[in-house]
Amino acid sequence: MKKEVKVTESALKEVIDALGGAFQAQAEEEHYEACAKYIEEHGEHLHNPEHFDLFVNSDSAQLREVLVRNLLKVDKNGNPIEYSRSQLSELMFLYTNYGFMKNHLYRIIIKYEGHGCSADKTRYILALHQENIVTGNSPLFKDTSNYYVPDLGQADKWMAFTKSLHHLFYGNTEDYLKAHTELIAQLEKEVKELKEKQESIFTSSPLYQGHEQRNGFGKEIYQVYTFQNNLETLEIHQHDNGGWGYVLLVEGKQYGYAEQKEGLFPEWVTSLFKLLNEIE
Repeated sequence: MKKEVKVTESALKEVIDALGGAFQAQAEEEHYEACAKYIEEHGEHLHNPEHFDLFVNSDSAQLREVLVRNLLKVDKNGNPIEYSRSQLSELMFLYTNYGFMKNHLYRIIIKYEGHGCSADKTRYILALHQENIVTGNSPLFKDTSNYYVPDLGQADKWMAFTKSLHHLFYGNTEDYLKAHTELIAQLEKEVKELKEKQESIFTSSPLYQGHEQRNGFGKEIYQVYTFQNNLETLEIHQHDNGGWGYVLLVEGKQYGYAEQKEGLFPEWVTSLFKLLNEIE
């Protein structure tokens, strides 16, 4: 019998911290000599954060801007291309602050759609944003069955929020706060509707036994819906964002993906899962 290994939150944090330390050590090794020389020559001035921003951050920013400005003069095939002043400004910000934009989108996607394919969804939204800048067209989410397309929210709300990050970066918060408020309101509305549909499916089942709250990782609190059919027990864990998982016991044995793939799930469980997948 396989021993079940439970990954605790503290153990997961230790692994992540160790990986972060390894990457930092590699960066230190690669750039140590150059940094040491730079600090030796200019360290007296660079201890002032204002001077550091002026001499280091500004220089690297100018280098990136010159690189992007020249890059955008031609397309991928080397053909000359011209952008309006507004287009060039938006594109340069996208290229030079991609990480900043990505992080803002990524955090929202993780909160409302979970970690699965979150990086792909973030990448897709930023690709649509670039397309919007270049063509001027208002993009729509194409085939939403694709794993990289967000399940929640409309394309125009995501685009407005993404565009507002340019203003936020330079301290202009009005457009950002408006776009953020509208996007979050839509996501909350869609999540609420999804959870209500799920609850209706749960409570209408003749095998439904009740539900309770439980604590998950961090501060998360999720709902656990229990179903019983003789020696078959199913728990469905409904998360704040409408995502769900399950624990299925058949005669005391836990069933998972392997048993589902082999067609060993009880018919009533398969039917319940089908109803849940149809409303997503």
